[in-house]
Amino acid sequence: MKKILFLILTLILLTGCTVPKQTLPKTTEETTFCKAPYIEYQKEKCCLDQNNNGICDDDDLIDKEMQIAEKKLNEAPVAEIPEVPETTSLFEEGIPEECPYICGEEYECKPIYNSEGKINKWTCVYIKE
Repeated sequence: MKKILFLILTLILLTGCTVPKQTLPKTTEETTFCKAPYIEYQKEKCCLDQNNNGICDDDDLIDKEMQIAEKKLNEAPVAEIPEVPETTSLFEEGIPEECPYICGEEYECKPIYNSEGKINKWTCVYIKE
């Protein structure tokens, strides 16, 4: 029994210590489908990469355009919308038929109607460009 166990262990050690057959790495010409300055972005499909950054130049352009758009968006001023008071509490004699407010340049005075079709209140509404 000891001899069999010893034999098995020896076989395991010998097979574990053998060096696998090494293959030489392929040359650059064999591994690359595309020739410089083009790169392979899918199997057997090439695209231009003039700046040699590993990204297709078309994708570089889209990425740069996105960065510029994001920068402009982040730098754009944010307009503050003024708070408009409730009109029902301001008029003791009822709601006027014409707008009682002077709204800013980008706002328009609009009536808000109730279910009976009568003006319930007036408000300044932002006008989209």
